[in-house]
Amino acid sequence: MHAIRKQTVGILMGIVSAALFISLYLWPMWWVLVLGVIIFGIALFAVAPLASKEEERTALYALGGATAIANILLMMVADQPYMQRAIIPLAVVMESGIFSWFSAAGASGSFERKSLRRFMVSCWSWNVFAVLAALFAFDVFFLGAFWSLPLLLIGSGVCAWVCIQIWQYYYAVKASQLTMWGVVVGVVMFELIWSIHLLPLDYMALGFLSAWIWYVLQLFVRFHLSGKGIDWKKQLVFLGANAVLFAFFLIYFVRWV
Repeated sequence: MHAIRKQTVGILMGIVSAALFISLYLWPMWWVLVLGVIIFGIALFAVAPLASKEEERTALYALGGATAIANILLMMVADQPYMQRAIIPLAVVMESGIFSWFSAAGASGSFERKSLRRFMVSCWSWNVFAVLAALFAFDVFFLGAFWSLPLLLIGSGVCAWVCIQIWQYYYAVKASQLTMWGVVVGVVMFELIWSIHLLPLDYMALGFLSAWIWYVLQLFVRFHLSGKGIDWKKQLVFLGANAVLFAFFLIYFVRWV
């Protein structure tokens, strides 16, 4: 019975997600968005209890809902039809995978398997990129939007909140115990988002670069929170490699505008 449920919950949420994003692509109207979000929300809250244990349900609500919102935002600001079409299968695979993985974790016990945690962290990282890219797009479409304090607060707040969600996969503590470090990451990202938006780059590139820095930052905070701390001998190599890749990306892949 559980095997059947494990297979069907992922398929079901994949179908709902496909219907949502295909509808938005074919009929980009506000009422389609509202109706689609309502239907997706109903499906999320109906299927989540079948795919997870009670203590893990909040994490599933957070990841499943945030992934849908992030992909909707990215689809709304994507300026090329091929980009919008590419988001559709990506969103479907992500939602289906999230529910399938959670269902599988319910059978085996928890988030302890590395493959599961890595998939979830990958989804959260994509969500951060999508939200930040959308915020940078608002600055492009509506000149001077980043003078608005609420947009900066939203971007840095999302970065902080996602960090707390990720850290909870690794440490069995309450979210409140991680709040201080989440605030630290949020403050750093507040400054970085403001600074990075001044670069003459495409909004997708700005979102990617910001999410890249955010990922490295949250990773080091996670290492710091562990009992072993940060192994600087190993991490200096990691930082050096990232610095080289960062420069390479800026020089050879980014479209300067």
